[in-house]
Amino acid sequence: MSKDFEIDRRSCLFGLLGSMTIAPVWSSSSYAQKSDAIEIRWGSSPAIELVLPVFVAMKKGYLAEEGLKLDRVTLAPGVRLREAMAAGELDFAENASTTYILGRQAGLAQKIIFQYFTKEIFSLFAPTKHQSTIKTVADLKGKIIAVAALGTSAHMSAINFVNKAGLKPTDVTFVGLNSTDPATLLTAVDQFDAIVTWEPISTLMVDRKAGYPLVDIAAPGSHEKWIGNDSASEVLWVSEEMIAKRPEVIQRSVNALKKAMTFIRNNSPQDVAAVGAESFKMDPIMLARILERTKQNFSADGRISRAGMETAMQLLRGGGLLKKEMKFEDMVDTRFAGETA
Repeated sequence: MSKDFEIDRRSCLFGLLGSMTIAPVWSSSSYAQKSDAIEIRWGSSPAIELVLPVFVAMKKGYLAEEGLKLDRVTLAPGVRLREAMAAGELDFAENASTTYILGRQAGLAQKIIFQYFTKEIFSLFAPTKHQSTIKTVADLKGKIIAVAALGTSAHMSAINFVNKAGLKPTDVTFVGLNSTDPATLLTAVDQFDAIVTWEPISTLMVDRKAGYPLVDIAAPGSHEKWIGNDSASEVLWVSEEMIAKRPEVIQRSVNALKKAMTFIRNNSPQDVAAVGAESFKMDPIMLARILERTKQNFSADGRISRAGMETAMQLLRGGGLLKKEMKFEDMVDTRFAGETA
């Protein structure tokens, strides 16, 4: 695995944010593992909606119960995760369904096997210094919007926000930061007119008075206004080769994740935060605050939604990036987690 991707068990996922550290450490030594456990290679991006279920599966021992060992994580924007899997460097990659769809469109032999979240996760913030001049998304005409990386799900969401505000994508300039590190995005916000955020970045923006939301996707009614229907926004995928050669490993991983989703959905934000906060090296109170707004949007059982995948494809159509239509069956293997309407 290249050094651009690998983060070992001693490394931080979120990095340091001033006096607050949000640095989950993926360490198999922290959890009981069977000596003959199968090691799996996992890729993700630093969004609570993606990483929390895996942390719960580790902390609660669900992976170990399935005879699996996870002690290394790949942290990168979705495009790079896609490439790492294509290069054989990852067994599992979790990221936005839009990122997956673009890879599938380009011919990557990968399929979605699990759905984490039922809503889109991205918000749009402007730096506090612009509060008197930039009050709506429409005010961004002629301005610069920063995204984690061009071509990512964050970029697709930004295009969607611009379109919904009555602007054209050419009315603004998109700049890719080539980073998903919260510290980088928090530092960068003042350099641009707006920036696409997700959790915990959105909450940190508000707490630190670094920015204010033009689109707060978790606010009541906001998802319906800016996105519409529920979306299969955050998903897990594997290569078709792995499906053919190691289906039992996939099923074990899905079993562990299903247990994690049940725990997240059936317990209070405070109880879930108590399990996840140590892995995030995060204040449990802050994590609970985030979960109070988002917990209900985690999938109950990981089944992949047909309608949700259509919503994701519609986002790509709106951005002009869906070059060919694809069937649900071309993108999803439902044998492991199942499907829903």
